Amino acid sequence: MLLRGVSVAHEDSWRAVDDGEDLPAGKVTVTLRRFLAEREQLAARAGEVGVHIDPGEDLALAAGHAAAISTAALVSVIFPAFTDGRGFSVIRSLRRRGYRGEIRAIGKLLPDQFDFLRRCGADSVEIADGDDVQTWLREARALSLAYQSGYAQTTARNILEARAQANRATLRATAITTPAKT
Repeated sequence: MLLRGVSVAHEDSWRAVDDGEDLPAGKVTVTLRRFLAEREQLAARAGEVGVHIDPGEDLALAAGHAAAISTAALVSVIFPAFTDGRGFSVIRSLRRRGYRGEIRAIGKLLPDQFDFLRRCGADSVEIADGDDVQTWLREARALSLAYQSGYAQTTARNILEARAQANRATLRATAITTPAKT
């Protein structure tokens, strides 16, 4: 199951393909190594192509091929353990380098990490088999503001900016309702 934003989870239409495996028709994701080695062949195929990035891979190599990676329709960032935060750094790095396509977090994740994933720049999360989808949806809707601005923040507001805006509104309202001294 996939979770995008705070919407209802739905089935995944992408298929992960191992190195050496023949590419089926449709949307496929391949390893970074295969993506870089077979760029021309992958670009010529009819279906969309995405790439898996494992946090243990050489990210300097990925950074050196940012232009090639930017052509991928999807980048899946693998989280080998919920305690392994390197995936968050990978997602943020991809966004800082200008990747505009979909970034998906996959692997061993917890529902309470969802907001952090979105703020780093992830568009979707692959919910593991056996995880409660309703728990993920509840977490997706739990927070509307954060202390720090994030990549995916659609408004320029964080908690501090929201408080400042409320204070300005209160001051304006007080100034309007307070009679002028004569």
